[in-house]
Amino acid sequence: PDVLAYLGMLRTPEVFRFSAIPQVMAIATLEACFNNPKVFTGVVKIRKGLAAQMILGCGAIEDVHATFSRFAASIRARCPYDDPSRKKIVAAAERVMALTAPAAAAQRNRDAIKEFIYLFVGAVVASA
Repeated sequence: PDVLAYLGMLRTPEVFRFSAIPQVMAIATLEACFNNPKVFTGVVKIRKGLAAQMILGCGAIEDVHATFSRFAASIRARCPYDDPSRKKIVAAAERVMALTAPAAAAQRNRDAIKEFIYLFVGAVVASA
């Protein structure tokens, strides 16, 4: 949560992107490694396409908040019930999700609109 407050104080777009890109990559990597047995037997990486999306999508604090919310929700959902640190992990993830809730809701709305447009255009093309 502290990094989100820090990023929110940055006003220069170039400095913001310079600071935000490593942070979104870090939470994506944390999510990829979290409760993943491949960490001990192989290499765990973020897909190049996802990395490119995150880099291109770091233009505003709302975009960073939406990304953090998505990965925090995934970490919370994948936390095993028998994990002795579950309470702390879930509390941290929920803190991030609470801080980023408005941006996450806006992103869900944008995604729903994109899906509607995609389905509408597909239906129009199919009926032509």
